[in-house]
Amino acid sequence: EIRMAESSSLLEYHHNAEGWGPPANFILKEMEGLPFASFHKREKISKFYDLGQLQFISTKAAKAKQPLNQKLAEEEDKSFEQFEGKSGVIKKNKRPYNTGKKAAFVYAPKRQYQQHVRGGKQGKAQVKWAQSRMQAPPRVSREPSIQYKNTWELITELGKQHLDKLYRVKAPTTIATAGKVYQFNTKFEKCMARVPTKLAESDIAIPNLAKIFGDENMIDLATRDDLQVFASDYVLAMIMTTTLSVYPWDLEIDKRLGKIFINARDAIAKKFLTVDENSMEPPPENNPNHMNHPAKLSKEAQMSNHFFSTQTLMKNEHNLEKENPFYQTGSVKKGFIYQKFELEGFNMCVRCQLDAFVPGDKPDQVEFVNVKAVNEYDPARKNNWRNILDKNRPMAVSHVNMVDISKLSKWALQAQLAGTKRFKIGFISRKKMMTKEQNQKQLHEILGVGDYAIEEIAQNVNLNYAKCWGTLMTFLNCLRSKDDGKYFLVKDPNRMVIRLFKDPEGDQDEIQANHLKINHLFYY
Repeated sequence: EIRMAESSSLLEYHHNAEGWGPPANFILKEMEGLPFASFHKREKISKFYDLGQLQFISTKAAKAKQPLNQKLAEEEDKSFEQFEGKSGVIKKNKRPYNTGKKAAFVYAPKRQYQQHVRGGKQGKAQVKWAQSRMQAPPRVSREPSIQYKNTWELITELGKQHLDKLYRVKAPTTIATAGKVYQFNTKFEKCMARVPTKLAESDIAIPNLAKIFGDENMIDLATRDDLQVFASDYVLAMIMTTTLSVYPWDLEIDKRLGKIFINARDAIAKKFLTVDENSMEPPPENNPNHMNHPAKLSKEAQMSNHFFSTQTLMKNEHNLEKENPFYQTGSVKKGFIYQKFELEGFNMCVRCQLDAFVPGDKPDQVEFVNVKAVNEYDPARKNNWRNILDKNRPMAVSHVNMVDISKLSKWALQAQLAGTKRFKIGFISRKKMMTKEQNQKQLHEILGVGDYAIEEIAQNVNLNYAKCWGTLMTFLNCLRSKDDGKYFLVKDPNRMVIRLFKDPEGDQDEIQANHLKINHLFYY
């Protein structure tokens, strides 16, 4: 041990003649009187070697020192016998899981599965299922939904540990309503899988209901001083379900004079509805041109929802306060309600969608409902909806709850934002396997329609409203502290992470070209 002397600049050296290291009776003055901190039995203690007294043990001697559990395992293996039923021979085999070693699980070959399953078609099905379980699904490396620019500046990165926070919000206040809401035709609730109903086409255009800059009512509300954040129920549901989503997405954010406007591009709005996103066997992503690619299925789900919500409406209408804000894109048969949420330090205006209404308890009372549709893209699979929907509908609903957690959670959050209480969900399936030449609009059928409460759907997918609002508040609090400009919120394609970027080049030309009305409202 070498250390500086207190009275001089010379070094003191303490020689240890018995071995390596400092002498046993040597203690630093700084360490005198300190209590000894013993190790806990769970802590990992390193090994110390005395290089002067180390004895090297040969490999043979090391192998002779076997642990006790391995010796017991070998003794049990001696008495273990396996009987072959066909040949009548008794074989002595060692069990791989009882060797005392950390070995990987060894999958048995096909012939060993056949010894324990029944014969016929049922036995072959069990063998096929066991072999499919041996092959893990390939890991897919997805690309981001938007191309990053070199000029973008990374502001922050939020992971699951930042987003999993709880926040409870008060009941909203209705600011305004717009459009017309039509009555839902309850006759469709009698649809059955054995006598399916054809899904009719509709000439009504599908607008981007996630945008807010094309909404005249939202632009008028932007002049109010008591509102700071403006968004649609689509984009808020997408942000709230960040920890449940698998596929990538991105959102455009414009901040002007302290007011925040959140929008979604047309390409993202078309991918809002996913199919089997949370399934253990998701749709294949290796071929973008395949009809079962996630992008193709999202487009199919969007059209099915649009056609179903249009086909199930009656002519009875309920007029709201203002005109339909999307009258330029076609006669959209939907109503809209503008809700005000009072949050910590700011208020948020949300435009929510109203799909239909049903008569209430009183003659002049109506109850707004959400009309949605779930898709089945493989009618040839086992336990398809055509076979089980009439006999065992809870089984079909349970399957949807497992494979579409993200989509059902978005619908439940949209309903909570709008203040609706019930769902009308249609089960849509392909009439037959489609080819590229066939038109997918004409090959769908309605197999059944169910009426479900919003809380029932949220409970089935284990949706925590407080955690979803905590995710949104974490993002908004981060954005409110930033300067004015154009931002992009991007969901990582392969991780549960969202990143906030700032686009310095988009502050002048792009915003002034696309959002002229907002700029005119603020600057002139």
